[in-house]
Amino acid sequence: MTDALIHTLVRAIDRPVHTLLHIGCGATPMPAYESLAAERIVLVEGDPEAFADLAAAAQRSGRSHVQTLQRVVRPQAGPVLWHRYNVRRLNAPESMMALKRVYPRLMELSQLPQEGVSLAALAAEVLPASDDAGATHALVLDVAGQEGALLDALPNEWLQRFRYVAIRGVGQSTGDGWRPLGETTNRLRIACFETLSLPDGVDDPLWPGVVLRLDTQALEREQLRAYCSRLEGELAQARCSLHDAKTQIDSLSQAEAATEQLAAERLTQLQQTTQQRDEQTKLAAHAKAQIDSLSQAKTAADRLAAERAIQLQQMTQQRDEQTKLATDAKAQIDSLSQAKTAADKLAAERATQLQQMTQQRDEQTKLAADAKTQIDSLSQAKAAAEKLAAERASQLQQMTQQRDEQTKLAAERQQNIEALGRERAQLITERDGAAKERASLVAARDEQTKAAHAARQRLAGLEAEMADVLARHGLLQEELVKAEAQIELIADLLLRQPAV
Repeated sequence: MTDALIHTLVRAIDRPVHTLLHIGCGATPMPAYESLAAERIVLVEGDPEAFADLAAAAQRSGRSHVQTLQRVVRPQAGPVLWHRYNVRRLNAPESMMALKRVYPRLMELSQLPQEGVSLAALAAEVLPASDDAGATHALVLDVAGQEGALLDALPNEWLQRFRYVAIRGVGQSTGDGWRPLGETTNRLRIACFETLSLPDGVDDPLWPGVVLRLDTQALEREQLRAYCSRLEGELAQARCSLHDAKTQIDSLSQAEAATEQLAAERLTQLQQTTQQRDEQTKLAAHAKAQIDSLSQAKTAADRLAAERAIQLQQMTQQRDEQTKLATDAKAQIDSLSQAKTAADKLAAERATQLQQMTQQRDEQTKLAADAKTQIDSLSQAKAAAEKLAAERASQLQQMTQQRDEQTKLAAERQQNIEALGRERAQLITERDGAAKERASLVAARDEQTKAAHAARQRLAGLEAEMADVLARHGLLQEELVKAEAQIELIADLLLRQPAV
């Protein structure tokens, strides 16, 4: 880029510059920038050799506000081949062999792989995050025919942050996708930039230049037109929304009437359900009272049954003791039978009587109740034996002594048997009473068990009915809440309708 174009840019800038971004500046900083009052000057070069010379020259200048960056600027970021030619100013990320008709001796020397960065990303890196009021930035593009593609890829919000744009482009299309500078200038005019006049001798037919300035008034008008268009769209959308809202209000009014009717019906159902619930609650309380009463009766019956069981166990123990005493008596009777047998051997005359007494004694062993009768028979037999023994006193003196002993033993056994008979009769009476009482207790327990089972079944039925009533009550409550919410929403919409 010629110094004349830079001088034109510097003279056109009528206010302090915050940041000037120069892409493709070459190996040396432009001397024309020395007179530019800028807070920051960023010089960008993609050729490695040219950038080394540029960085060294910037360091020697001692200007702290000048920054140098090695970047290969492309429309899109990504890997790229850097083409180097024998004409150093033509080094670029694209083939420049189309200019061989202008530079007949043009020759490509090598290709270097580089990493490209987009112009938007570079602008975001260089420019501040937000501009203060009145901040001015300038952009200089010296990229040999690539300016059109770079500016097309840069969004307008980024492009319009630069108040001044200076471009060196190609004078005519080369046929390899390059666009002449005029087309690029038209693109900037559409973005609200105006072209500044150049002094004579500045414009080069092969590499023409142009300086443009952002027309803030045109930009404001464009933004105002866009804002008006957006408002018109929003107004049309609001009208549609208003029509839809009116339609919804009409439908909601109808729904309100239906909801009020439904709410009245649900209120009637709720009252009926409440009455049924109260009745079910009373029935449940009554059933619970009956169950409590039956439970108390069952507890008392269980306690009485436990007491009767204890009494029965005690009576069983007494019966066992009496049985043991009867067994002992039987043993004593057996010993008496043996003595009687010995007496029969000595008194042959009393064989028949002794045999009858033995049979009666055996019957007394089997049936304790007939023991007294047997003992009476034995007493009669004993009296007869005493009478017979008196007649034969001399012969049966020894037998008499034995008989006296047997009589004494028989008297004692008779007393024992009589006592055992009385006790056995008492035990039988008590056993019969206990059996009757036990039978009555079993019958009462069975009746109480049946009553408790029926009460449990009735309670289970009442609990199921109560759960069903509560579930239906919950559903009715939810529907009532929803109806109230819908009524509130409809009321709110009806209240807002005059404001709309």
